[in-house]
Parts: sequence; structure tokens; C-alpha cells
Amino acid sequence: LARDGRYALQTFPQPKPGSDEFYVAGRARPVDDAALLASILAAAKHMADASETVFELLLERVMHTRWENPLTPQMRPVRRVWRTDARQRGA
Repeated sequence: LARDGRYALQTFPQPKPGSDEFYVAGRARPVDDAALLASILAAAKHMADASETVFELLLERVMHTRWENPLTPQMRPVRRVWRTDARQRGA
């Protein structure tokens, strides 16, 4: 992230065949504001340390996929996609 800034994250919220998929991608930027960093560290649900680098994840693309007719020959993805426009991305 520090070198390039691009990221992509994908998850399968339900650990079962045919479960939904969720994907986000975009650019990350480091959080440098001391007060914001302190707030993030205080709210962390894991053991967070001030030596960790914190990034804000800016969304450029979001996709949700659900599967119709899972585990059958008729199985097919149904996708909903959201993208920011170029003005929001700073292009």
C-alpha cells in the first residue's frame, strides 16, 4: 500500500457452498493526523500498536455477487456493481 496505494479485498461472508461474495477495490492513503490515529488505536478490537501504519481505504469499486441455483448445472452469478465516477477519483 505504501508503494502503490492500490488495494483489492474479497470475502465470502458465509462459509458454505453458493454463499455470497463481496469485493471492494480502490486506493489507500496513509492516515497522518495524530488525533485520528489515537482514536483509531483506542477503538481497535485487536492489539493495535502506534508503530503500525494506518491507511484510509478509498472505494472505487464495490461488487456483491449472489449465486442462483447453487450446486446445480444452472448455477449462475447475479452481480451488483458500484463504481465512483472519474471526478470522485481525482482523474
